[in-house]
Amino acid sequence: MLPSKISTVGAIQLGKVLGTGGNATVYKGIHSVDGSEVAIKILHPSTSITSHNIEQEFFQEIQSAAALNHPRITDIYDYGTLEGNSDHNPEDSSSHWLTMELIEGGTIKDLIGSLTWNELQQILLDLLDALSHAHARRLIHRDIKPRNVLFDARSKRIKLTDFGLVRSFDFVKDNALIQETSILGTPYYMAPEQILKETLSFGPWTDLYAVGCLAWEMTCGRPPYTGEIHEVFRLHLQGTLPSFEPLFDVPDGFYDWLLSLLNRDSNARCQQAAYAAFQLQQIGIDEYNAPIGNPVVFDFDDDLETQAHTGVFFDDRTQTQLPRLSGLPSIIKVLVLLAIQ
Repeated sequence: MLPSKISTVGAIQLGKVLGTGGNATVYKGIHSVDGSEVAIKILHPSTSITSHNIEQEFFQEIQSAAALNHPRITDIYDYGTLEGNSDHNPEDSSSHWLTMELIEGGTIKDLIGSLTWNELQQILLDLLDALSHAHARRLIHRDIKPRNVLFDARSKRIKLTDFGLVRSFDFVKDNALIQETSILGTPYYMAPEQILKETLSFGPWTDLYAVGCLAWEMTCGRPPYTGEIHEVFRLHLQGTLPSFEPLFDVPDGFYDWLLSLLNRDSNARCQQAAYAAFQLQQIGIDEYNAPIGNPVVFDFDDDLETQAHTGVFFDDRTQTQLPRLSGLPSIIKVLVLLAIQ
């Protein structure tokens, strides 16, 4: 962490610590000019000089999030560097920082054990909405997990955060022959193609596998595969799913929906976030009703149309061009997509 004598970063007055990890600490901050509240993430000074990869991920997060504008994704406002041996940073080394939207309410990890089906469904639809937006802009998150999904205590909605491992479809395709030196992601939620470093197989379906693992954990209290890292990797590649034991009542069809995301064959797995959301929204319609004031909503208009125009529905593995859908009503777009799967 930073020395306690550091109290300001640029125009931001540092407040309480919101969270800390091996590479960075997140503080609550107050802008000294307009009094607005923000979250400020500061890389630990030692990290900035000992790990070039972590520094790269930090700037990757800034660049990636700046390309996204969606109510279910955290906004990034500013970034900079605290120079070493300065009034603001007495450490010998520099430290990078970024300010972002403040979301108070913890992460959805904190909600495990207290959710109802309607609440879980809304969380998953929000998450798929955010991913659909990112995928439409040819970005793969690669680190979907409960701790990277913030819960807004005021709106009762979520925000996807931490884009440090994000990659563009184009980067993956153009650098397919460059072997990644390490397995990147969080083991409990990693798709088989991530573990095997099969970069040509990366796509929206890679994030959707992680959504399946996340949804399983939010439902059952633990991810589908647990244990030592090497054992978790083996189970992702070869294991059998454990018994599905929800902590609360879930409707018929939800388990099959999970299986469509957790297929270890990336070609057989659900391929698009919008498609996964459409299927999820149909589950339990007759059996469960969304509470008044917090309806289960997924707006297909923007992202299905954007995906069709940006070519995300062009499957690089099969060289199949899917049709453009602009100008059609939302439900017709969905039915067309379902028909061509």
